[in-house]
Amino acid sequence: MYGTRPESRPAVRAARDASRERPLQLAAELVTATWTSQWIAGLRRTGLLTNREDPERTIRDAAAVLRALTDAQGAPLAQSRVELDARLLGDAHALDRDRLLHQVVLRGLAAAAGIPIPDGTREREQLWANHGIEPDLLSRTCLVWRVRVGTGEPAGRRLSDAAT
Repeated sequence: MYGTRPESRPAVRAARDASRERPLQLAAELVTATWTSQWIAGLRRTGLLTNREDPERTIRDAAAVLRALTDAQGAPLAQSRVELDARLLGDAHALDRDRLLHQVVLRGLAAAAGIPIPDGTREREQLWANHGIEPDLLSRTCLVWRVRVGTGEPAGRRLSDAAT
């Protein structure tokens, strides 16, 4: 016989739906704060974890970070995101802005604060700062005074002209 084996479409759909819900159920088990339902609803609504590699690990890591930042008694201990990553997750770049974990944790922090997800960089940094996490000072934009670029390229000329 040629072709593919017949599949039960309802069974395939049910299995897919169950795989989407599994990380969200894990999130509800690991983070038991009052704002958890809002965080999970946002993750479900956006499909942020859908078709991702190992979403359960992402939720476990996010839960560890969120518990550390939101369960703290008293004033939060000031630290950088890199220090937090290395201490909790063993990877200094786990919460880099381009990582899925950063987006999941940011949504959790916004839910914990009762605010919408921040749009801009300054708002995101402020949200992290409210939980004791300082911005990454190594990769920040800086102003430079009178730096000349010694190339004949258009960008170099433009930067040299701006320095005067």
